[in-house]
Amino acid sequence: MRRIAVIIFVVLLAVFSVAATFYVSYLQDRRKRPVPLAGDSEVPEVVSPADLLQPPAEVADAGTSPTATAATPVAREVIVYPDWTPGSDSVKEARPVSDNGGYVRPLWSPVGLDIVFTRADGRGLYVTAPNKPDVRVLSSDPGVGRAPRWNIDGMSLHVREPDGQYSNIMITGEKYPAPPIFEKVFERDGVIYFQPDVDQPPRRVSGSQDRFRSPVLSPDETRVAYIGLQTGIYLSPVDGSEAISVGRGFNPSWLPDSSGIVYDIPTGDANAVVDADLWYASADGTERTNLTNTPGVMEVEPHVSQDGERIAFSSGGTIYVGRFDRPARAVTTPR
Repeated sequence: MRRIAVIIFVVLLAVFSVAATFYVSYLQDRRKRPVPLAGDSEVPEVVSPADLLQPPAEVADAGTSPTATAATPVAREVIVYPDWTPGSDSVKEARPVSDNGGYVRPLWSPVGLDIVFTRADGRGLYVTAPNKPDVRVLSSDPGVGRAPRWNIDGMSLHVREPDGQYSNIMITGEKYPAPPIFEKVFERDGVIYFQPDVDQPPRRVSGSQDRFRSPVLSPDETRVAYIGLQTGIYLSPVDGSEAISVGRGFNPSWLPDSSGIVYDIPTGDANAVVDADLWYASADGTERTNLTNTPGVMEVEPHVSQDGERIAFSSGGTIYVGRFDRPARAVTTPR
């Protein structure tokens, strides 16, 4: 019996030794690899817009909606840095509509009568009229300015409270509880999805070779603008069949006729951002134009008015409104 026990012990020791050697080798190999991004098993050493041609794997539990299910991958065509034609559009006659109060992220109301904004930390909501500036405090609560949304009537804003609950804040300052808004475009784990209805499964819009964020649905709900952390802004149909690479940029705002976006491009060095201009890019990838071209001045976070004729933006803690001058074409106002 002792001999049998010794034999069994030797066999188990050998098996354990082989398993330990394999595990150590595997662990060292994993440490040498880059960390995979969402929706893929590997990431390339260098990420470029062209890498988005790689089809994504199927993703289960894709959305934040309780009805989200697996999203089917689609064939993609990525138009990388097309030969843009600069246009003659510009922002003119910009004037302040607030004092220098550290204000950021202006949002036009759907009816164009008011502009709401907040501070960099999302504390408080403030409102002013674009023609007769008179800044009023809607709320001083922390966090309410992180992701406010105008309700369609233009008389109230939908906000998320610090405790995670939702409220509507009237432009007169009254507040009352509200249900969450169903988001047709959303980001999860660095991937952008479009879900047309709560009863339908989400569709994957973005590829898998970058981490994407900040999706903005076009007014006609046919396209999505979103940002790759390494590869810049993309414009894509909601089915994800193609992606037009706009290049560097942040804070895209759709024109009311969905013909393009206005966004900002900051410039600087490793220590600080020293300049930023507002830019326009057409949705079809044919035009990209610097709208401000003001060296040493930072214009950021643009938002286009509902009539397409004005742009609100932030510069140095002050909110400005400028005329969106488009001499080569007529501005289309949605019905």
